[in-house]
Amino acid sequence: MSLVKKSDELRRVIEACRGYFVTAGVFSLAINLLYLAAPLYMLQVYDRVISSSSEVTLVMLTFALIMALLALAVLDAVRARVLPRASIRLDRLLAGRIMSAIIEGAQNLGGARSQLLRDFDTFRQFITGAGQGYPAFLAAQPQMLPNKVRRTLWIGGVVATAALLLVRAQAEQPAPTPYPNGILAAIDHRVPISPDAWPWISIGRVNVSAGLGRRNHCTGTLIGPRQVLTAAHCLFDTRLNTWVKPQQVHFVAGQSRDGEFRGHAEAVMFVTDPDFRFAVEERPRYDQVQADMVARDWAIITLADRLSLKPILWRIIRKADLPSAVEPGEVARAGYSQDRPFLLSVHRGCSVKTDVPQPGSMLHQCDSMPGDSGSPILLLKGEDANVVGLHTAVQQSFEPGVGYRPISARGVSASAFAAAAASAVAKNP
Repeated sequence: MSLVKKSDELRRVIEACRGYFVTAGVFSLAINLLYLAAPLYMLQVYDRVISSSSEVTLVMLTFALIMALLALAVLDAVRARVLPRASIRLDRLLAGRIMSAIIEGAQNLGGARSQLLRDFDTFRQFITGAGQGYPAFLAAQPQMLPNKVRRTLWIGGVVATAALLLVRAQAEQPAPTPYPNGILAAIDHRVPISPDAWPWISIGRVNVSAGLGRRNHCTGTLIGPRQVLTAAHCLFDTRLNTWVKPQQVHFVAGQSRDGEFRGHAEAVMFVTDPDFRFAVEERPRYDQVQADMVARDWAIITLADRLSLKPILWRIIRKADLPSAVEPGEVARAGYSQDRPFLLSVHRGCSVKTDVPQPGSMLHQCDSMPGDSGSPILLLKGEDANVVGLHTAVQQSFEPGVGYRPISARGVSASAFAAAAASAVAKNP
């Protein structure tokens, strides 16, 4: 009978505190689920945001994370108030009964009387999660909540800022493609332009017939009455591993997609740097030029006939970042890309560094595609234009299963070919 009475008494106490325990349990479950918000946020950023470069997705995910962390802070604060109340309720229901039992059994308990109270405190702390100093915790809780909110917002802000920087960096990088290309950013800056005015009418296609059914083209620039500047590797027959014959080269100036052009002529000769090496066995890859050959990758073609077009003169600007305060103007690259073979495309507003990484070479940030090899790098100043270099190659990185990604564009500074160009114009005016 006594055991049943004690059991009923303990059951009544637990029933009296059930509301507190159920509420705390539900809040604890929700808090533990909300703790997953930050890891899930980072997974979604890497899976969805960085791959798509979507700032809208990043904003929505960040907003959801902030709301989840705020909810976590509020639930934790409410739970911290509920559990001490349960502790107080237990104390009121059982403390008097325990003290009466201690007094009634004083002779039998002896020195174990204080242990009963300590056991009760341990049980109460375990059940409610509140320590012996819970009144002080309750008093400090209203002051702690704003700190939690501020800390939550600060952490969310740091994570969101880091994710935004990653998205910005990803957005500035070109997307990988299954083929080599020279689009150096996420946006293709090439714009079609009609070659109906100078200097665009003096830029044209260098068509090379390498045999029956084998044709390719590069871009060339009229720099003299009969002289065309282009890339040397455009005049090399990889199949035969030797230079093409001059009569296999045909220059068409001001080519437009409606079939019209401003002038054309066949080549009678061309000169290249005598130290330029492009034999198949000397290439790092079948479609690449050795790094130390970039500054030598130029050719001056002499045409059979004079063209009645105004040439674009070359200009040597050594070791310069263009445009600059010393050399103001606009840098542009124009060419006939393979994806627009009969349409002149121009990237205006790009930049170039001459004589970098070595004298006679250059690095530039002008977009290009195959077919643009030999295209001029122009410095435009009002109505004037000069060739400060030519585009010849794009350094690529390749990742299996992903594709090609352009790293930088390279070319030849005017200082490398100026002497040969002047000599060609003087000998064949």
